[in-house]
Amino acid sequence: MKALIKISILVFLLVPLFGQAQFVPQKTTKKTTTLKKPTSTTTVKPKVVTAKPTETKQTGTVEIRETKGCKSLPASGVSRVLTNRIANTLKVKLDKEDSYIHFNDTMQPFAISEYTVDKPGHNWKYFMNDVRSTGAEASFDEESRVFYLKVTFEGDGSEIKGRCPGCVNRYEDSRAPDINWLGDRQLILELKPIVHNNSIAFEVTAAKLKGHFAINGPVQAFLPGLVTYFERQIMSNVEAQAKRLMNTPSVRTMMSDAFRGTVNGLGLVNIDTVETGDNNLYICNN
Repeated sequence: MKALIKISILVFLLVPLFGQAQFVPQKTTKKTTTLKKPTSTTTVKPKVVTAKPTETKQTGTVEIRETKGCKSLPASGVSRVLTNRIANTLKVKLDKEDSYIHFNDTMQPFAISEYTVDKPGHNWKYFMNDVRSTGAEASFDEESRVFYLKVTFEGDGSEIKGRCPGCVNRYEDSRAPDINWLGDRQLILELKPIVHNNSIAFEVTAAKLKGHFAINGPVQAFLPGLVTYFERQIMSNVEAQAKRLMNTPSVRTMMSDAFRGTVNGLGLVNIDTVETGDNNLYICNN
């Protein structure tokens, strides 16, 4: 009997424990799946770039030489003949009343008018004051493929004089400040090669000044048109007279005669055209 009572008590104590264990929820865990990015098995071929050769100046020159039967003269040699036979005969004078270009025993006069500055009381007069060239030299610019004739001028101070005609005598010269030509005092003539008498000659195509004009004293800010006037007068007059003088048949004949021996040495029978390129002058026949 006692044994039965002990078993009953034991069952009574264990039943709640079994019931509680049945109702304890289990912690759920989420399963995480990592998706891998599919890899492409396609092989990307590198892009092939084909270089297209550009047409260079050298190529163009070769084509001229091959298609036209051209022969070359070094530009340095051409410049040397231009200097020795032509530039040394060139003289230029810039003056109020006696301006001229002298070339190959021929003189071409021209005028550079004076400039009047209106001032209270007495006007100022400006004019070129006997500025002469001291030499000339020919050269070739490889980049632009152009021949130039550079005329150098003296620089003794007051290339453009200022006067005050109505002022008291002792102020007539000092009242109006003079103008100086500073820097490289050069007049540069651009030359173009041409065919003449089955040889070569050159004609003037343009002119420009180097250096700059500066007024003595602080008045330059008040007279901006004065300097510009003389720069334009010199360039326009010299360019016009140089074209008129050097582009005449007699001067072209003189130049072609100066180059005839050099040209004949190339063995060309009939000269058709002349071309500049890669530091050479190309002379071509039919």
